Amino acid sequence: MALSVVGNANNGAANNGTAGDWDVSGIAFNAGDIGLFWWWCRDSTKTFTEPAGVTQKHDFAGGAGFGRLFIGYRYLVGGDTTFGWTASSVSTVTVLWGVTVIRGGPSSGDPFETESGTPATFTDTNDPDPPATTPTTNNSIVITVFGANNDHTTITAPTNYTLQNNASSTLGGDASYAVATRILSGGGGSPEDPPIFTRTGGATTDDGAVWTGSIAPGVATTPVSIAATAVGVATITRTASYFRSLSAVAIGVATLNKTMFVTMAVVTTGVATLATALLTSVAIDATSVGIATLTAAAIFPVVISAVAIGVASLATLFIAGSGAVGRIMGGMIASVGRLMNR
Repeated sequence: MALSVVGNANNGAANNGTAGDWDVSGIAFNAGDIGLFWWWCRDSTKTFTEPAGVTQKHDFAGGAGFGRLFIGYRYLVGGDTTFGWTASSVSTVTVLWGVTVIRGGPSSGDPFETESGTPATFTDTNDPDPPATTPTTNNSIVITVFGANNDHTTITAPTNYTLQNNASSTLGGDASYAVATRILSGGGGSPEDPPIFTRTGGATTDDGAVWTGSIAPGVATTPVSIAATAVGVATITRTASYFRSLSAVAIGVATLNKTMFVTMAVVTTGVATLATALLTSVAIDATSVGIATLTAAAIFPVVISAVAIGVASLATLFIAGSGAVGRIMGGMIASVGRLMNR
């Protein structure tokens, strides 16, 4: 199942926010899509509590000056709208939060197959450098996020990555964050090290936290390319047994029967097969054909040697012959009767 990004929402920014909502109502998600929830503040002493229904992946406190990064997830269900979080109060601390929705991943459990580990801190850089991870599955989606203790005016995703979500605010003591993704072509088992995020408007003295993870493609639970109602069980069985290269949905039952009966050796087939084979002008040695087959074959315009007709046809001759014998015997009995009367 191919992975994709369904949508993003920057849900808010606040100076010392102590409560807020992640809101997915503006994203056209399907039940089973994965909501990835991001929350960042510039002071690690500010504590955070996620809402019920959102599972914590990381609640990372980087220490003095390095901020706090929360990462969580939820398998969305129909009717999901907002999820309210709470946090402690720390004066003049900028808080930012948002959500990214992924489709085509697993359907349960921790959606991240690999990660770089616990979020890591960066020091004195304007351009955060995400850590590497090693996806184990081909065609995974790699997701990287950073939070910085300063605002920025523009942000560019790492090379080969797509910027999905970012926000910057001067409320409180200033802060910014960004999320970027890359869907790999192959790549299972190979390290993936995202290049740097490029920021303008920050400073070379900025600190913060970075993290990278990967989500593997999910497995389809139904054969989406086959319309089950269009193909009978017998057809699928024959296709699987004899013609694995044929697409069952594209070939009707009659076509499959005809194709199989013509190409299969007559000696390995049953009565029904031979009857159909006669219709398709396949040469058949009449002497090796059983009674039931010949009975059915008699309705087809096929020349069959009389000598090989067998019991069923001979029985008809016997019946006709027995009638003649009966008439002769009757005449003989009548003659004997006349002699005795004399």
